[in-house]
Order: sequence, then C-alpha cells, then structure tokens
Amino acid sequence: MKLHRFRAATLAVLATALIAPLTPTVNSAQAAEPALVAPGGAFRVFAQDPPKHLPAGGGVNVVIPPEASAAACSQGPNGTIRGQRVMLTAGHCLAADKDSPKMGERVTVPVNRQYVPIGTRGKVHKPTDYENTFWPHEFFWDTINTDDWGIVQLHDGVPATSLSQSRDAGGRTHGAPVRLRSIRDRPTLPHNTFSTDNFGEPICKDGATTGRSCGTQIGRSRNGVYSWGLYYGFGDSGGINYDPNDGAVVGVTSMGLGPLGKAQPADRIIETAYGVPDGQVNKEFKLEDSTAPHANFTPLNTEQQRITDTVKQENPDLQLYTPEEAWNKAIDAAQTDAAIVADRAGKVRTIDEAQKLADTAAFAANHHAAQLSATGTNYAISNLAGMGSSN
Repeated sequence: MKLHRFRAATLAVLATALIAPLTPTVNSAQAAEPALVAPGGAFRVFAQDPPKHLPAGGGVNVVIPPEASAAACSQGPNGTIRGQRVMLTAGHCLAADKDSPKMGERVTVPVNRQYVPIGTRGKVHKPTDYENTFWPHEFFWDTINTDDWGIVQLHDGVPATSLSQSRDAGGRTHGAPVRLRSIRDRPTLPHNTFSTDNFGEPICKDGATTGRSCGTQIGRSRNGVYSWGLYYGFGDSGGINYDPNDGAVVGVTSMGLGPLGKAQPADRIIETAYGVPDGQVNKEFKLEDSTAPHANFTPLNTEQQRITDTVKQENPDLQLYTPEEAWNKAIDAAQTDAAIVADRAGKVRTIDEAQKLADTAAFAANHHAAQLSATGTNYAISNLAGMGSSN
C-alpha cells in the first residue's frame, strides 16, 4: 500500500483469528437527512486540470471524461476541532504523486450521477515516495515512520454522520451501521520504535471498494497501526478503521499487502495537524453527534461502468478489452513470435542471416514490449477508481 499504494515492508507477524464486530445499536428515530459526510463512504478528488486524452500506444489518444482521472478514496471520521468541521483521511488521497495529474482542492462524493461538493483540501502530509531509499532496513523504517494523513475542510451545512458503514464495489453492505464514539488516543511512540501493546485487539474497516472487514491488531508505530485480516483494496484508502468493541476510531486506511495492513492513527493526525498535546485529542476533537443514515453513494462498479460507457461513446473505433483479455492477447502474440524467432535461429548459416534475424528479434521485442505496456490503457480505463491516485 504502496503497503496499498502498494509498497510493502516485511514484518514478522503471527496470523490471528478474525474478530467479528459487535455492532452497537443505533436508534433509527434519530435519523435525519442522509449524510454526504459519512465514515466508510466514497469520495472523489478531481485533477486540477483533468487530462482529456489517455495515450494508448501507436499514436492513438483515447478521449476520456474528467472523472476518469479522479482520485477514488473512502471517508474517514469527521467532527469539529476549534470551530472547524473536518473529515480525516489519507494524505495520498488528497495530493497526487509526481506521476499523476495535480489534484484540485475541491472534494466531492459520488451520488447518483453527480459529484456533490462536500469541502476543500486542508492540511496534507503524504507518505514517503522512497526515492532515496536503497537498503532493506531503510525501506522498513521509512515505512514504519512515514505518516499519511489529510484534512478535508467541510462546507457549512453539509450533512454528516457518526455512523460507520460501507457499500462494496458491487453495492453490497456487510453488517449494520456502527456508531463512532471517540478517538483512540494512545501515547505517541518515538521514531524507529515498534510496540505490540495493542497486539490482539480487534479492528474493523469500512471502505468503498471491499466494504467492511474485521481483523486483529498486531502492533503499532509512531504513525502506524498494523493489522492482520482486513485485506484493504484500492479505493479503500482513507477509510475509517475502528474498534468494534467500543466504537473508538483507530485510524484511516493507508497501506496494505494482502492481509497485512497499516492504518494512519487518527490521534496522530489531530496531534500533528493542529498541535494538540499527546493525550488531549478527545478534549479538542469532537466527533459528529448525528446518527443520520448514509447518502446513496454510487457503487464503484456502477461508476466505473458509466465511465467505460462514456469512453466507448467518445471513441467508437476503440476496442476495449478487460485487463485479463488484453494481457493474455499480448502474451500470446509475444510467445508466438518468440517461437518463430527461435525456429529461425536454428537455421542461421551466415553472418548476414544472423544480422537479419537479430533485427527481426529486436523489432518483435520492442513491439511486444509496447503492446504489454499498452495493456495499462485498458487497466486505466477498466480500473479507473484506484486507491487514491494516489491503495
């Protein structure tokens, strides 16, 4: 993520049994206007200057809609601090890496066929990009120490809720809404320190790609809560992580590799962004009181299909394959030409023939390298919602 951005650090861990959440009862009578600001719900950040074309190789430029380059992430906890309503999320959801278009400041949520504004980008800190990391031990400690947080400054009047819930990419819900009641405020650890004082505690996450999953905490660092069993997916980035026993906010989804996950601790976001003293987070930050239901966020697959349909309409001569189809076609073609070249190699008798064969092989290699690279176009179109464009 990137450990889901996807960079992985190696940690020696013991897999433990998944912990099923105990879902607090929610009084439906308190429900009000559906909340657009909702832990576990989807949000989108459009590029400041959205690209209008996507290079597809061979000089072909595919026309794409603005939403095709939007960062797709999930919402973390929301509340009020020093008079400002905010939502906490992952930093890489709000600030692009160097290979992606610069993100705009407006934060929106996908509802029906619209992208409804909920706020603007506030303070952001992205995780390390590892450009100057060369040794395994450096990679390990960079991943342990790096923070990954962002603040969304919410617009006045935008309805919010303290209920954590999610719909997966297919629109399915998994479990009842869970009310968030506090921020888990643990003593801040020094740099280059790893503690297991939270080992065995339960943790659940809600995300707009994989929905809800629960697992076990296995350790923590200054800027990370590590877990086993949550299986973060692209698009879950920034989403809420909480303790199902008491509704305490643990953090927001940052990185992951299979069952191993890293969440950015929520208390550290507040301490770092606002200078709140260690141990004073819940005195300064107040979670949303409302238990309004979530708005009807557009499921990721529905949004993706709509984008794909738009691409097809704008590019009537373009043949789109699924990522698997594109990859298999490119591999099959490369293997066929490799077999032909190998057969010819056994029949070379002169230097001139050898040179011609070398030229043919080089051309084939370059062609298939381009074709395999071009499958990324289909991935980009078929998987437009990534872990923040930033899991």
